[in-house]
Amino acid sequence: MKPNGPFKKTILLVEDNPRLREAIRLLLSIEGYTVTEAENARRACHLFTPGDFDLIITERAMAGMTGDELARTIKCLVPSQLILMIAPRGSVPKSDLPVDGLLQKPFKLAELRQLVATLPSSGHANAGAPHEHRSAATTR
Repeated sequence: MKPNGPFKKTILLVEDNPRLREAIRLLLSIEGYTVTEAENARRACHLFTPGDFDLIITERAMAGMTGDELARTIKCLVPSQLILMIAPRGSVPKSDLPVDGLLQKPFKLAELRQLVATLPSSGHANAGAPHEHRSAATTR
């Protein structure tokens, strides 16, 4: 699936595992997305400027500032900013997360691709519960 709409989505990818970050970046780049990488939430805060990214994909469990803290900070600045969180299965009820989508580990990269492609454009985030995708498959 190619990016929907009249533009290519720009994505800020926040993942502390370099191998997973590279795999996700490669997949999304092949799909036509422009991906900026951050190795942790603090770096993401430095890279984030309102309006620069259509989507933020963040790992939940990171050392230092967590994905939850990052999502809350960004949503305070830009409530309509789309955020997709990658979280371990059963780590938190989706209603407790300040995000628009939730992908639970382990997952297949194809599932990530599909979820990213189906999220609405930034500024059109759903007011309801986040999109959720659960998988029993691995990323390998």
